[in-house]
Amino acid sequence: MLNYKSGRLPSLPMVAQKILALNMDNDRDQDALVPAICQCPVTTARIVAMANSAGYGVPGHTVTSVKEAVQRIGLRKAYNSALASALFSMGKQTGKNRLNRDRLWAHNTEVTRVMREIALCLPAVARPTEADIALTGLLHDMGFIIYDALEPTASTDFFKELSKETGDLKALSLQIFEITHEEVGAEVLKLWGIPENIVEAVRHHHDVHSKRGKLSALVVVAEALLRFSDFGYERHAQAISDADVARLLDIDIAQVVVIVGELRKKGLPVIM
Repeated sequence: MLNYKSGRLPSLPMVAQKILALNMDNDRDQDALVPAICQCPVTTARIVAMANSAGYGVPGHTVTSVKEAVQRIGLRKAYNSALASALFSMGKQTGKNRLNRDRLWAHNTEVTRVMREIALCLPAVARPTEADIALTGLLHDMGFIIYDALEPTASTDFFKELSKETGDLKALSLQIFEITHEEVGAEVLKLWGIPENIVEAVRHHHDVHSKRGKLSALVVVAEALLRFSDFGYERHAQAISDADVARLLDIDIAQVVVIVGELRKKGLPVIM
């Protein structure tokens, strides 16, 4: 079985260590976030790109600095997004059949956006915080990074087989690693001290049958609705019905139709 206990994990990237050590309730640590982000070119580029994306961008004005990007995104969301980006570089390997981390980041970013847009359609009292949505969406597939970091050779075989038409995510995960990416991702995030509500949402992000709170429901629904998008994983996400969405989000089916329609109007490639 894949040994994910802390002693076997690759060292956390230095930027991730610095970000994890920051307390966003402390003024001094808040001021330290931008310099920490700037130490990683990839994370810097992702935070600036996020600030200029459809969800945050302002027509006619392009953000070019991390400081301005953090101001536009918001401190908590910028912190969580930067942390997720830094964690994505853990144990990075190269190879023809290895995990395409840029593609996975694009997928997770798209899932995060859909989660946020769906949440805006829910009553305010039922919405998770935007910071929790961001961290859950960006880290929900962290298990793939753990596979890649801990077992480079097995990971190459795994992603090669997964790319085939007959590749089955759960079956291959259990065959090669004896643990699913949902479970190992959740367990490692728990070891790192990520909040329990986010850990549990990651653990159950393919479970369309159980209700486990709004944060979990949002990532389940977003992942399923995006399974046919350019960055989706159609063979790996559960199909979902309008009845499933209604049950998970505690809304009626008529609202589901409205929400899906609104997502499409905003250019999001969702499909039931």
